[in-house]
Amino acid sequence: MEDAELEELRRRKMAELQRQQDAQVMAQEQQRQVEQQRQSIMRQILTPHVTFMTRNKPPAMKTRLNRKVKQNRRVPSWVMLRTNRTVQRHPHRRTWRQSKLKE
Repeated sequence: MEDAELEELRRRKMAELQRQQDAQVMAQEQQRQVEQQRQSIMRQILTPHVTFMTRNKPPAMKTRLNRKVKQNRRVPSWVMLRTNRTVQRHPHRRTWRQSKLKE
């Protein structure tokens, strides 16, 4: 083989190795982004919601109202992702102006 042919083979091999390395870097970056999204979704799901109420309520009423506050959340984002956004609204969502609770 001549020097020109060897040089061409080296260039091709280096270009192939560079493409493989770029593909690996892109795959790692994509994996990192997916992991960050997963962590943010899990953080949103597992974050406790703190509610504040006045003191002059019986404890049973506080627990009932707290349960209703916790139920009155939006549909989790992982449910929307899992159902391809067919489920977007919560069917039992309650607004404080429209419907009142039994106390």
